[in-house]
Amino acid sequence: MKKIAIVITLLFFFLCSCNKGIKQKNYDNLNIEILNEQDFQEMPLLYNNKVDIDDLKEQKLSDLVMQLNLPYWEQMTLSKIYDIDMLISKKLVGVLRYNHGVYYSIARIKYDKYLFLLYEINDNITSVIDGFLVSTLPDKDFFNETIIGMRKEEILSHDPSACTIFEDCSYHRFQDKSILKIEYELIDNLYIVSNFQFLEDQESMLDYLLWKDLEKILPN
Repeated sequence: MKKIAIVITLLFFFLCSCNKGIKQKNYDNLNIEILNEQDFQEMPLLYNNKVDIDDLKEQKLSDLVMQLNLPYWEQMTLSKIYDIDMLISKKLVGVLRYNHGVYYSIARIKYDKYLFLLYEINDNITSVIDGFLVSTLPDKDFFNETIIGMRKEEILSHDPSACTIFEDCSYHRFQDKSILKIEYELIDNLYIVSNFQFLEDQESMLDYLLWKDLEKILPN
């Protein structure tokens, strides 16, 4: 019996030592905001598809948040790469989701807004490829009537979630996942529509949102 006990004990330690080398891919019950940066670098990507984003701590509306609010191709033209480790340190990853083979994060921002960030993983670097700061998606019917000469002020009044990081340009996203880019020129101290087009071949954040997240931003 004593020999059997020794064998069982040795087998237990052997199995424990083997398990140390196994990395768990997914931790569906954990929220990434409980991890510090060092933890994140040492562990695989953790995600939580269960937490309600309205339970997240509200973060301030900063210049960085505004800079992250750019569609896919516009993000790709920037020389700046937004790495997820940096965003965690800035508290802009409230929760990380995983859906359709892709990671995205959400931060709850002041003034009833959510910052959605879509990620791409290359060479163990997880970086932003699409950002969307939104309160409510706009009604596309108005924007289908866009014409050259309309005032920027009128355009923005119909979309509280428009991306306006550039003064002479605005981006508008709609429930059907289309994105409208509107360009303006300054005439007599007023910005007037000079050109507009729907962007093609855009990777849309809305393609990957879980329904529980998408319904938060749908118009009433």
